[in-house]
Amino acid sequence: RAIAEATLPIWRASGVIVLDAGLAATGTRLQIVPVLAAAGLPRPPALIACTEETALVAVERLGYPATLLPLTPGSATVPLYDRETAEAVIEHRIVLGDAHEAISLIQAGLPVGEHLSLVHVVAGVAVAVDERPGEVRADELALAERAARALGASVVAVEIARTASGPVVWDVRPIAEFRHARALSGDDVAGAIAQLATSRLAGIAGDAVQTSLSGFDAAESLSWEVGDGDRSIVLSA
Repeated sequence: RAIAEATLPIWRASGVIVLDAGLAATGTRLQIVPVLAAAGLPRPPALIACTEETALVAVERLGYPATLLPLTPGSATVPLYDRETAEAVIEHRIVLGDAHEAISLIQAGLPVGEHLSLVHVVAGVAVAVDERPGEVRADELALAERAARALGASVVAVEIARTASGPVVWDVRPIAEFRHARALSGDDVAGAIAQLATSRLAGIAGDAVQTSLSGFDAAESLSWEVGDGDRSIVLSA
């Protein structure tokens, strides 16, 4: 994560085509939320708190159960089932955590099971979903695709929660395990990433560049680079 934050802006400024999660690869959840909201994407109510007292007030205002989301995208969220749980979690983060731990993003609700889907989006198209009870609806897939476009992400996983008022973007994962994800049609996630890399490389190098993806395991690799001597593509987690 630290490497991505430091190097992705440099690669982009240098003209390197980067296949990554866009804002989710370098930004925080606090930066992601307003971007999704500005794009008109439905999200659950959320409040920001910077002290233990204001965090508890935020949870009480949103109601139980709620969810605490650490600043770093992809990091584990924390369920807040009741007042006692909230007090213990928030105090622990503030007393034992670093400066970032003092800032809390509290989100209303706690979707589980069939009410929460993880949709893998590659090149703006939903290509796979994590196995879970029930089927993912077309409007949920479309919402995940819109979220990926809003973040400028070429490869990202979007959590969609099913609520009484319709699907909402619950969270975004810049690095998601997809080994056991179920392909919706055609290529699985690794295959879709390989196809995207091939098409991008063909676009910048033309017919003169011959590429081979043999031996490239997208499920295992964190970084892969190929180029024609002047320009290159970087896959970044």
